[in-house]
Amino acid sequence: MKFFKFLSLILFSFLVYSCNQFGDSLFLPGEDPDDIVLFELDNDYLAPESKEYIISNHSSKELNSSYLLVGKKTYGFEANLSTDKSLSFDEDGILRLERNHPFLKDKYKKVEIRGSDKDEDKERDEDKERDEDKEWDEDKERDECFDLVMPFTLIMPDNSLITIESEDDKSKVEEWFKNNPDSKAKPSLQFPVDIVIETKEGDTIITIDSEEKMRVARLKCKSGKRDKKRDKDKCRKLLGDDVVDCIKAYVSENHPKEEIAHARRLKTKSGNVFYVVKLSDSSILKFNDSCELLD
Repeated sequence: MKFFKFLSLILFSFLVYSCNQFGDSLFLPGEDPDDIVLFELDNDYLAPESKEYIISNHSSKELNSSYLLVGKKTYGFEANLSTDKSLSFDEDGILRLERNHPFLKDKYKKVEIRGSDKDEDKERDEDKERDEDKEWDEDKERDECFDLVMPFTLIMPDNSLITIESEDDKSKVEEWFKNNPDSKAKPSLQFPVDIVIETKEGDTIITIDSEEKMRVARLKCKSGKRDKKRDKDKCRKLLGDDVVDCIKAYVSENHPKEEIAHARRLKTKSGNVFYVVKLSDSSILKFNDSCELLD
């Protein structure tokens, strides 16, 4: 009898442990597990809120694989780390739980997407990159990623020199242009100059001795900022006019009493683009990149 009670206790403890370790992997809150489908994602399309959590609390290099779980009323993100941990995030990309085992992806029905021609996807992405490049060109003068070390000297359009030893000295440049209102040329730097760049190890001072090297430094800054912007924009919540017209038209025609609460544009590991759309009644719709409704 004592042995039977001991065995029962062991079995009960194992079941509790199993539920704590694995049961959470089988459900989205309030969803029937049979209704949940799985998409394996391109890791860049994990929700940006989730990626920020991983960067802040783990190494971004630890992200091994990522998934989207979609039910009838909600969806969520899953991330496997190279440390054999897995993280579960809700539809807002907010952490629900951390596990000490990989995500149990084999418990779900995996969806394969037949989307639009990948050449069209590529063309769309290239158009977006060109738009972002244009945005950078408009903003780069206001948003440098490095600082010039004072003192430095500016060569004005009339070849006069203005040395900047403090922030107050910048008023000398404004005064020069007030006195020379017809001048359209910009001042140039007298080289060499030192710049301060922020790195993971801290601030680093680099000496720049030519306009060509300064151009390279600015291009590296541009590339880094653009990549960060792209990375943050991928899979972000789409609201209002950000939602593509064909999806808005489908919802208007087939769900006239509902509004689009938000949508996300995602990409599978195999490169197919799709959309997850949440309506005001909490129902979830899935579309391929041609705005065809997915089962």
